[in-house]
Amino acid sequence: MTSGTLTKWHVKPGQKLSAGDVLCSVQTDKAVVDMDTQEDMIFGRVLIQEGTEDVKLGEVIALVCDDEADLNDMDSYEVPKSESSPSEEAPAEEVPQKQAHAEQTPPQTQASQKPTSDFKYMDPPSVRSFLETYNIDRTQIPTASGKGGRITKQDVVQFQQTDAFKNIAQKKKPATAAEGKKATETKPAPAARPQAGATYTDIPATPTRKIIASRLLESKQQLPHFFMSTEARIDKLLAYREHLKQQNVKASLNDFIIKMSARALEQVPQCNATFNSKTGQHEQQSQIDISIAVATEGGLITPIVKSANTKPVPQIAATVKDLATRARSGGLKPEEFQGGTFCISNLGMFGIKNFEAVINPPHALILSVGGSEKRPYLETQQEGNDQYGFSQSFDLSVLDNVDPEALNSGNGELKTATFVTLTVSADARAVDGQDVAQYLGVLKDLLEMRSYV
Repeated sequence: MTSGTLTKWHVKPGQKLSAGDVLCSVQTDKAVVDMDTQEDMIFGRVLIQEGTEDVKLGEVIALVCDDEADLNDMDSYEVPKSESSPSEEAPAEEVPQKQAHAEQTPPQTQASQKPTSDFKYMDPPSVRSFLETYNIDRTQIPTASGKGGRITKQDVVQFQQTDAFKNIAQKKKPATAAEGKKATETKPAPAARPQAGATYTDIPATPTRKIIASRLLESKQQLPHFFMSTEARIDKLLAYREHLKQQNVKASLNDFIIKMSARALEQVPQCNATFNSKTGQHEQQSQIDISIAVATEGGLITPIVKSANTKPVPQIAATVKDLATRARSGGLKPEEFQGGTFCISNLGMFGIKNFEAVINPPHALILSVGGSEKRPYLETQQEGNDQYGFSQSFDLSVLDNVDPEALNSGNGELKTATFVTLTVSADARAVDGQDVAQYLGVLKDLLEMRSYV
């Protein structure tokens, strides 16, 4: 997350807050998240109004203070442009208390100490960014006037006026105007606008749609996809589902697929993997967390059924129903949709026979499930004696000029059965074709109820 929409303030100016109180709600790329206070404070003034979009991470959204006497200075205070991205607690430390005491105590003589390397993770994000940009050790900053030895934004501003910083900045000069012009000239031409007279509607991209576009573009450009498909005969599974339904146990076909996918990953653990793009290594996960694609008004979101292999089908059904309902209302917590080790996308309910889903990084695989379809198949005598009823299916159109009676004599018997198509999109950096083929074989056996579920 780099930006979000401030949807609601839960506090008012002058309100006293304790650590853990909810300040505001922010819509991220996937959900609405509450922002809590980190310490006791008094809320002073709102700087970012409700409904403001594209609020950058680290941007000042409000002023707070420790003393009620400082509330009078809030209205007159203006956030300097150089302080556009301090941490949430920076205003509490520096605004407006510094103004209130500036006449009595010059900034250089306020309670401060020499920075050490022990507090680097406690500095505000803007300070850490500044230090990283110029490759400066925090011990090079003369003073640390924040609480607990933290470096504040004001300490950085003062350091920027010193000769020491100017020498450092000289080594990191920005690109020249000529270089900037050359870079501009090499940019591709913008896409052509619709012809005059054509009607169209500009639809603003939601935060979810933006992140989907970014991540899937990255996936298609950087991940070496390969695909494998199979189909499973699910008549016994549908009969078992009907049996459970008569016992008031409601579960969809997708719930069974989630369960059996998790069980298949138990038997083929090399497919329960993610790829770490930073280290260039694939990581085989010990816990099986199944992400399921859920369509919302803003785009797809993938809530997670954690430890799906250990949950019975009725519990999976209840979990999926709850996650899908809250996903569509924006009520998921980040930990409920971020992560997962394997993903399933099911478009069978839309009549789609088969498709190839794009891998959702860092997952190594995604399973695409098509709709169930009843069609004829030819069962040989040997296959008929098989208690599991192995089948060989074919397209119905081949029967146009074939006598069905001829099919029943000698070589086999024409029957009908229900099939579902399963397609795996896999990242060749993390898994091999043999692994995926083995996984699909185990999943097929489970769905056809050849193996214990």
